Amino acid sequence: RSKSPILIVMTQRTDAADADPLAMAMLSKTLKHDAAISMTLDPLPVAELKKLIRSRLDLPEVIMSQVLARSQGSPLYTEELIRHLIRDRRLATSSGGFKLVDRTGPLLPESIGAVWEARLEPVFHGEPEDKYLAVELAAVMGMTVERDTWAKACRLAGLVPPDEVIEYMVDEQLAVIEDETRWSFTHVLLRESLCQ
Repeated sequence: RSKSPILIVMTQRTDAADADPLAMAMLSKTLKHDAAISMTLDPLPVAELKKLIRSRLDLPEVIMSQVLARSQGSPLYTEELIRHLIRDRRLATSSGGFKLVDRTGPLLPESIGAVWEARLEPVFHGEPEDKYLAVELAAVMGMTVERDTWAKACRLAGLVPPDEVIEYMVDEQLAVIEDETRWSFTHVLLRESLCQ
C-alpha cells in the first residue's frame, strides 16, 4: 500500500442537487469521512470577473457590462457568452481591441441553455433530425455514453448512432472520446440542454 497522499476534488452544482440522487448519496457519504472538507464557491465578484475577461481580451464597455450582467458571476457562462459573440461574428477586431458589429437581433442569448443550443446548431445544421434524436438519446443516458449501449438504444428507437456527428462535437469541444468504448459530453449544461 502506498502512503502517498491523494487529493480528490468533487463538484456539485447547487441547482442540480436533485438531478442525480445516486451522486448526491455518494457525495453525502464521502463528506462524512474525517478528512473530507466541503466548500461553497459563491459567484465570482464583478471586479474579479472583469479582470478575468480583460486578461483574455479587451471588450468595449457596452459589451462588457452586458456580459457581466448576464453571467451572474459564473466564469463558465462568461466564457460561453464571449465564445457566442465571436462565433456569431458580433465582434470585430479594431485598433483598440474589439468593436461591436451592428446586427439585428439580441446581442446575447437569454440563458445558458440558449448558449449551448447555439453551440449545437452548427453541429446539426442540414443534418437529418434522426442524428439530433440519437444524440438526444445519448444525453438521456448520462454524461458518459457507452457506445454499445447507445447503439442498442438507437436500434430500439429506429435510429443509427451518428459517429461523424460525435467526431464533429469533439472538434467543437462539445464531446470528449474517453476510449474506444465510450465518449462524454464536455459539460453537464450541454447535456441538460439536449434533454429538455
